[in-house]
Amino acid sequence: MAVKLPRQSIMWLIALLTALFTAILSTTALAQRASTSATGLPSYYPSSYQQAGVIREVNADNTLIISGLKYQISSSTKIHTIGTQFATTWSLKNNEEVGFSFTSDAANNRSISEIWVLPKGSVVLH
Repeated sequence: MAVKLPRQSIMWLIALLTALFTAILSTTALAQRASTSATGLPSYYPSSYQQAGVIREVNADNTLIISGLKYQISSSTKIHTIGTQFATTWSLKNNEEVGFSFTSDAANNRSISEIWVLPKGSVVLH
């Protein structure tokens, strides 16, 4: 025995299913975009950084000027690029965006312990 629904009920059901389907597709697209962003960087990159900025100067005395502040780097500083998990100081260039971890002593000397070169557009400048 087949049940006959009024035409208006069928149209309402189609509209409801269309809205539900559209919502599911939108949610899936957002999840895929978030996943792509999260996995767009190598697995050795953290999800957040203690500090981020733009390298303004790479100096021969093993100092970097990042967003106006001076930071010391040493041979124990871990440097990461998108293409290389363990890079050298030669990999750091002016105007590169970076995320980093650092320590600061009583005299406010800042030493970078680990630094990650980020894709352009990653750092929001104020």
